[in-house]
Amino acid sequence: MENSTLILSHYSAYQFWMIQDGAADLALKHVRGDVVGVRVSAHPAAYQALNDDARFTRPLHFCVAEKDCSRGGPNVVYHVQPTDISASEFFCIAPGARVCAPWLCLTQLTSCGSLPQVAFFAMGLAGRYKFAPGSSNLEERSAALATIAALSKKITAHSYLRGTRLALRALQYAADGSRSPMETRAYLLFSLPYKYGGFGLPAPVLNQEILPGFLRPIVNQSRFEGDLCWPDQKVIVEYNGKDYHTDFAKDAARFGDLEALGWKVFYLNREIINNPRAFERVALEVARCLGRRVRRPEGWAEKHAALRKTLGLRA
Repeated sequence: MENSTLILSHYSAYQFWMIQDGAADLALKHVRGDVVGVRVSAHPAAYQALNDDARFTRPLHFCVAEKDCSRGGPNVVYHVQPTDISASEFFCIAPGARVCAPWLCLTQLTSCGSLPQVAFFAMGLAGRYKFAPGSSNLEERSAALATIAALSKKITAHSYLRGTRLALRALQYAADGSRSPMETRAYLLFSLPYKYGGFGLPAPVLNQEILPGFLRPIVNQSRFEGDLCWPDQKVIVEYNGKDYHTDFAKDAARFGDLEALGWKVFYLNREIINNPRAFERVALEVARCLGRRVRRPEGWAEKHAALRKTLGLRA
């Protein structure tokens, strides 16, 4: 038995997942037989609801059976639906409409993205933030959509699909637990290898728990979280964004406490990350504290500028 439906895919699926608190919030309707993607004319009401939803940029992307994959128009792009995928990998979001699972939409995004961009998308899916409905403001997720390990496992199990090789390579440079897109950008700038335009530093631990132990009497908190941490060297980079850090006096006190605990603390904000020279100064200081020397191989400057542009930053 075939079950025809609209299947939201590619960047439209990614945008859908980035406003979700977790996959558990969605009722997955199990059906017998195959799920078959169809053109929007087959489910006009479902398409109209999606098209009216301001949370999606245009064009909307859908998967359809290969025989129906032709030009969609200015607001719709059709892609060939991958075969041999369980119906459980398409989540029911409305009558007549489904969305590709996070791992599948990540694989699809390799068709239009470089490795750094796919790593950025992966860290959004595995992050601790989501976008508030109808705005660009961030909210904290109570549950993650996925982990990098779970995404990798799913993609590996479907290695016959186009794009899986690039997706798996990108996942090697991604991490769980980012609290914002800017934190993800900083992580990738610090840790991506030179060949991708990064500074080639060891990957930091995101949102590391720090306990003061016997030094508790000299600090104001019993527990801290460091945004980007290198625990062995006791180095922290704190990102102060408007979404989670709004009490600057409290932030300053926390920085002082962390320094009292023996950590070297560096500060980033949106302006520093978006300024190539300012960010480079921080990266070089972090590298010095890590005992690393940042090399600039021939062609690195061009690759670094391209990486910043890919991540939506000023080059």
